[in-house]
Amino acid sequence: MTPKTSLTYLTHLSAALLPIALLWTLYHTATQAWWLADDPALLRSIAEYGIFPHFYQGEVWRNSVSYANLTPWVIFSLGIDWHLFGLEPFGYYIHHLLSFSVVLLIAYWVLNLFFSPLTCSLVLCIFVTSVPSANVAQLLMVRHYLEGLGFSLLAVGSYVKALQTQRTGWTLLGTCSYLLATTAKEIYVPLVLVLPSLPIGTWKQRWQKLIPFVIVAGAYVLWRSYMLKPSQLVSGYGEVVIPKLTWDTVWTLPTQLIQSLGWQHVWQWMILGLVAIIGLWVMFKQRLVGKILLWIMVTLLPIIPVLALLDSRYLFLPFFVSCLGVAIVLQFFIKKRWQPVAWVLGFLVFIVSWKAAQIGGPALIRQEGLLRQVQTEGKLILTDKQAHGVLVHPGAAFWYFSSLRWLREHILNLPVGVAACYDLCMCQPQPSDKVYQYVQNHLISSSAAEQLKECGKGDAELDIRLRFELGTLSWQLGPYQDGQYYGTASAADAVMDEQFYKIARQGHFYKGQFDKIYVVIKYISPAGWYTYSPKLMLDSTKKDSQGVVELNWQRPSKQLNGKNVE
Repeated sequence: MTPKTSLTYLTHLSAALLPIALLWTLYHTATQAWWLADDPALLRSIAEYGIFPHFYQGEVWRNSVSYANLTPWVIFSLGIDWHLFGLEPFGYYIHHLLSFSVVLLIAYWVLNLFFSPLTCSLVLCIFVTSVPSANVAQLLMVRHYLEGLGFSLLAVGSYVKALQTQRTGWTLLGTCSYLLATTAKEIYVPLVLVLPSLPIGTWKQRWQKLIPFVIVAGAYVLWRSYMLKPSQLVSGYGEVVIPKLTWDTVWTLPTQLIQSLGWQHVWQWMILGLVAIIGLWVMFKQRLVGKILLWIMVTLLPIIPVLALLDSRYLFLPFFVSCLGVAIVLQFFIKKRWQPVAWVLGFLVFIVSWKAAQIGGPALIRQEGLLRQVQTEGKLILTDKQAHGVLVHPGAAFWYFSSLRWLREHILNLPVGVAACYDLCMCQPQPSDKVYQYVQNHLISSSAAEQLKECGKGDAELDIRLRFELGTLSWQLGPYQDGQYYGTASAADAVMDEQFYKIARQGHFYKGQFDKIYVVIKYISPAGWYTYSPKLMLDSTKKDSQGVVELNWQRPSKQLNGKNVE
């Protein structure tokens, strides 16, 4: 090995390891975290059904994980951890950061096919310090975003090498990588549209090498249609979970984008504005505008259904693509021998990203209070052998705690313990039960008898019309025009323990196919009084000739001669 070769290897090694070192420096504290968000629900599904049925049994996937998305790779990845580490989260987080490290190595290899080592290293450092990366690095439940990006990049690199070498092995590796990427997340499926735009080979060669990818994309459509049902082929969670995207929310998207990415200061906007103007000039100069618009469209189209609720993780792929735009700008100036301009621009963007991850956006690393609350409440429900009763005003969603209770009873074989309760009037604990609540960094308990009081007006007028057809639950509520309606629906009889969601007087929600649906409606008047419906049940096995189940329930007001009866 010559000195020149040794220097080249050292350059690549240093450039590739710098973003990885930055990753572990910034996010190594994630290894101290506990289960968060959807983690317990995913572990429950793994423990209950195993790993592989989630890839081919549609009912298992829809009923235990999601009726709106098809991402079984996250089950596979976390399933490996489940068999290695069980209910100890430390190993999961180590695996998570190691996966991120491997993704960065793959990203460096692919970027280095087009850009210099220093350019690759700098843009990957920008990517690592971004708010979307900070979010993904600290949440196990979104590992499919992370590893899906790795598979997509491996597919891109293999496609390029297949064009350069004309070897079948690279085509096979690229096709398999793309296949795995499609099982990770829907956002990586449109990759097949981007590959022909890469500046390698002739158009004929690109399309020939693209054929296996097109076959995989077609197979994905059929697979998704089978797993989610044709009605959910292009799907979303519905307006109950994700607000409908209206023109009003479209106009506020720039503000949401700035908040999600942590660009809160004028100096950040000035730097990014300058880089954007220079970037547009470079794109026009190199006739790349059409390709850039294609890449933007491909990355944004899959996240349109969730734009009304713009979480930073949804911007994980779009931000990576924007980093590629920065790389193109830097490489342009380097080729012009204007290296100082390139490094100044790159360093300024890095500072913007670094500062954003420190002060802006919902990076979990700063939410110590919430993390401590969720861990304290979670351990109370999962492992506490003495506590009994209900936990009120919990800090996570109902499926988080219900999954922990299932794991407690079926995996740890512990007796029934504490249940999460989002509305004490609905849960109706026994007077002898304890009521737990997390207050000022401490878990306190009191007697349920002290907490129970008059729970709304039991005789208030209420009108409920429910309809269940093709997995969709529709409703029409009355008689009140003002005030706010809330609803909760579950396939389990324990609907009384679940959360209420704000709902309109009329609406619909895709719930999937279940034998029975239990529904409770709550109404709060402008004057502050409130009332509940009883637990209503729709039996989908008793459909009419048109496959529809309907339920009409009404509580008339108590009136006598036009006057209310008290």
